[in-house]
Amino acid sequence: EKLNNTPGIKCRVLGKNLAKAYLLQFCKYGVFNTDPHPGNLAVDSATPGGRLIMYDFGQVSYLTESQCDGILQTIQAIVDLDAKACVKAFVKLGAVKEGADLAILEAKIADNFRTGKVKSKRSKRKADNEEQEASGPPKDSEVMKSFVLPSRLAFVARAITQMRGVG
Repeated sequence: EKLNNTPGIKCRVLGKNLAKAYLLQFCKYGVFNTDPHPGNLAVDSATPGGRLIMYDFGQVSYLTESQCDGILQTIQAIVDLDAKACVKAFVKLGAVKEGADLAILEAKIADNFRTGKVKSKRSKRKADNEEQEASGPPKDSEVMKSFVLPSRLAFVARAITQMRGVG
């Protein structure tokens, strides 16, 4: 709110820059600040449009190369509404238990795309409007048995949640 009234500061630009900074941290560098709250962020108003400044890297987490690639692949799969690619990305992230039934995961993700539970404004294609199988989509409880949340991904979720609040 305060930044909206500050001459030369463009809040949308700052928000986009914060998102880009975290995408680079998650997908390219594999190291990120797990605590992006307003006390750890500042804006340099002397720079045209405002420059984002990050403080306090006392709470940092690291991602493996596979996890970095998996995050990028997950984003792309959601943009494309591609359930099969989404499952592959989740496996790459280490978020799927060994021996999990990948067909059940794919069916649930496809159903989430089809019903709009997961949306993509920038999708290159529309979600398939195929008829549901007679048995319907897998139950959430059946699907959740297949997932595991590595601690590093929990830190990613935390950072994204906090960034959303900052935005």
